[in-house]
Amino acid sequence: MNMRTTKEQRRANARSHNASLELMQQLAAYAKALPEVSIDEAFAPGVVTHACYSHDAHCKTLKTGNGFDCNCEPELSFHRQPQGA
Repeated sequence: MNMRTTKEQRRANARSHNASLELMQQLAAYAKALPEVSIDEAFAPGVVTHACYSHDAHCKTLKTGNGFDCNCEPELSFHRQPQGA
C-alpha cells in the first residue's frame, strides 16, 4: 500500500467517523425531546424507552463517540417513545 492510499483512507475514515458522530447527536436530540419518565416507567413492558447519557464537557466519549472511553459520571435520563410512533 502506498503512502497516498493510506492518507486517503485516513481521510475517508475521518469523514465516516464525523458522520457517525453527527448522526448520534441528531438521535440524542430527538430522544431528549420526548417526554422524560422515571426509571420505574422506563422498564414497563411493551413500550419503547430511550436512555440518554449526558457526559461532562471533558469526557473522552464526546470526542470518540465510544461509551467505553467515558471518564466522567454521566447523568442518565429516560424518555418515552409515544405509542404508535
